[in-house]
Amino acid sequence: MSLQAIVFTALPVLNFSVMPLSALPAIPQLTARHQQLQTQNILAAANVWRGKLSVDTISGGHARPIYTVKFSPNGQVLASGSGDRTVKVWNLGAKKLQYTLTGHKDWISSVAFTPNSQILASASGDKTIKLWDLKSGKIIRTLAGHKDWVSSIAFSPNGVILVSGSNDRTIKIWDIRTGQLLRTITDDGGVAAIAMSPNGEMIATGTFRQRANLWSMKTGKLLHSLSGHARPIYTVAFSPDNKTLASGSNIGEVKLWNTSNGELRRTIVAHKKEVTAISFSGDGETFATASEDRVIRLWNMENGEVVRNLADHSQGITSVAFSQNGLNFATASKDRTIKIWRVSPTGSIS
Repeated sequence: MSLQAIVFTALPVLNFSVMPLSALPAIPQLTARHQQLQTQNILAAANVWRGKLSVDTISGGHARPIYTVKFSPNGQVLASGSGDRTVKVWNLGAKKLQYTLTGHKDWISSVAFTPNSQILASASGDKTIKLWDLKSGKIIRTLAGHKDWVSSIAFSPNGVILVSGSNDRTIKIWDIRTGQLLRTITDDGGVAAIAMSPNGEMIATGTFRQRANLWSMKTGKLLHSLSGHARPIYTVAFSPDNKTLASGSNIGEVKLWNTSNGELRRTIVAHKKEVTAISFSGDGETFATASEDRVIRLWNMENGEVVRNLADHSQGITSVAFSQNGLNFATASKDRTIKIWRVSPTGSIS
């Protein structure tokens, strides 16, 4: 296993000051300048990923295909879940395996961290979710209630609530402090993917019935039913500003939806095979897609164009996840490896 420590550096923020209208000699000059700065911003975000990348490979850890991978919010560890029924926690600073978490009786479909990076949740084909203490590597509790395999999980911004989606056509909302099931929402099909909006107000699901749904976290009511995919939806992801939902289907399409009114913003023919995962960078300027076609693609959010094509896995890619600073992302594959891709703010190798 070859790992290199990752340095987390925040992207610069541009601040705009606007003069009073009466002080402006010509409005067209302001408009042109604003457009120029906006274009420069977009190009700068894209150029970060057009530079040289460094990639580390973690291999030999899992005995079967890896189906899920996530960075902890503090960037210190990476968690992976596999068909070998284990969850592994990798310490990125020490460059070693920190924990192997055992207890599930079937494959691991999804992992998620609380925002404070202290608790890890894992979902499984055994119909359960387990909560793990990352200080000790010990199990806190098991959440049981689904009647079929649990496909996906996500935490609320405060880390108190966990949402889970299952092939049993339900969404379940849990209080992780007590393990209490707070609400069950019935979806219109088996839930293949779930996501919570960064502001904690919406839940998104992707279903095997070719539909993405947006739900109110507060009331559990359906906000928008997003129709347009011709095949099952395997992944959903919110943009950091909560305004866009991305959904990916098993014929390689990605659709971008307006979360406020449910309208379709853009359809992208992203891959030759199913889209298995989508992840947004922290600034929302870039999103990544992973596919069974063994290719990772990075996309410009503003114009929907490809920024980068990456192909380094030997089998289908099952998961992709950006780190919180957006300058690193991890991919997992059926080839039983994890790859950590990283870039410096200047686009050079770290």
